[in-house]
Amino acid sequence: MKQSIYLAAAVCFFLIAFTTGLSALETTVVEKAADTQETVEVEKAIETQEPATVEKTAEMVEKTAEMVETVEIKPATVSVVEALICRNIVDHNPSEPGESFEKETAKLYCFSRMSSDAKTEIKHIWYKNDIAVADISLNIGTSTGWRTFSSKNIRPIDTGNWKVEIVDAENKVLSTNTFTVSE
Repeated sequence: MKQSIYLAAAVCFFLIAFTTGLSALETTVVEKAADTQETVEVEKAIETQEPATVEKTAEMVEKTAEMVETVEIKPATVSVVEALICRNIVDHNPSEPGESFEKETAKLYCFSRMSSDAKTEIKHIWYKNDIAVADISLNIGTSTGWRTFSSKNIRPIDTGNWKVEIVDAENKVLSTNTFTVSE
């Protein structure tokens, strides 16, 4: 019942504000457009309580958008704390790490522990003989020890030199882990 009353009150407030020209948008424009011609026009509209129109409201939205300064968003600062190739992940930790694996190994993992000052995305790019064979996006959070991993199924024909590059959201290589899959 209370929610219905609140909703009805909100609708009434909006209708009164819209029809009398006393919208919050106009008040915002007055505050943001100090010492400009737009301020005078808006103040006159408020004083005379001219009915607001869709065109007038759209015009004010446009003016407000022009007055809002652009804020530069810095990318997250992210770094690799630990990275390695392993045969397994147990309790969110690497198990059986190495730099050389037999072709009978069914699956390999690239484990990475990351430090980041904001939520961001990294990638594990798997290469076999310098040819990219997998590109895996991983979300990481704000932490000094965020653990994540990707995996690659290894087939008997996958012998050769391998590497996994860990790259940030701007494709900057943060770490390269090399290993071999042998006969």
